[in-house]
Amino acid sequence: MFIKELELINFRNYLNLKIEFLKGLNVLCGQNAQGKTNVLEAINFISTLKSHRTSKDRELIKWGKSKAYIKANLNKSLGDFTVEVLISEMSKKEAKLNGIKLSRASEVIGHANTVIFSPEDLRLLKDGPDIRRRFIDNELNQIKPRYNYYLSLYNKVLLERNNLIKKGIDKSLLDVYDQQLAEYGSF
Repeated sequence: MFIKELELINFRNYLNLKIEFLKGLNVLCGQNAQGKTNVLEAINFISTLKSHRTSKDRELIKWGKSKAYIKANLNKSLGDFTVEVLISEMSKKEAKLNGIKLSRASEVIGHANTVIFSPEDLRLLKDGPDIRRRFIDNELNQIKPRYNYYLSLYNKVLLERNNLIKKGIDKSLLDVYDQQLAEYGSF
């Protein structure tokens, strides 16, 4: 896969930016705080619908604006396609694939694959296994989009099961939760 063109509107420090990339190696260079990392963040965002720098999507929107827009024209072995994502302060993310609005933004995951490493990723080596699991989960989500579906089901059931254990209520439900965890976890 390679990105042919990237367009950003009201994304981080960019009011309007359009970049054409060449096939092969592209280098972003410039002074500190000019937006190089913001471009990389936007590229990663179109593939994961998450920022590697913040958990709050509204922080991706340029100060004083209510929406941000990312569009990427990509080339894969199967041909060219376009991914668009609209981030809004007031509503959920919206995504389009080749101009067709997706019923769920998460359906865009897996169409553009990226791996991003940043200085914060040293935590992968230093911190606990939960950080490493989250990193691997993010990469697997791109390779197998259904993985994201089963992972979210698994985490939901696990949270409900753990809350049940903490509250000490009706332990007979544990078998049901354990069966669901085994089913979703086996995927």
